[in-house]
Amino acid sequence: MSTSLNKSSHCAYAIHLHIIFITKYRRKVLTAEMIKQLEEYFKVSCEKQKCELLEFGAESDHCHLLVSFHPNNNIYIFVKNIKSSSSRLLRKEFKIELSKFY
Repeated sequence: MSTSLNKSSHCAYAIHLHIIFITKYRRKVLTAEMIKQLEEYFKVSCEKQKCELLEFGAESDHCHLLVSFHPNNNIYIFVKNIKSSSSRLLRKEFKIELSKFY
């Protein structure tokens, strides 16, 4: 099995994170338009932190991310940042749709 390694100034690494976010109370609130927008939010957030979104998949009550993670980051801070920013932006843009559920 061959693995491609990313290189930094003093290291070679291949760190992949599989992250799953679920909606509050596992309610089926995500529409196709919201899912499309979430993918863009996650891509931008990952790029800001020197990471790369490799795969994204979602259904109406959860989404999966496969992220190539940079070793300079802390995992819990990275997850906290992408979760809070995506949630805030989604609630701001789709306020009417989400207010029916929450």
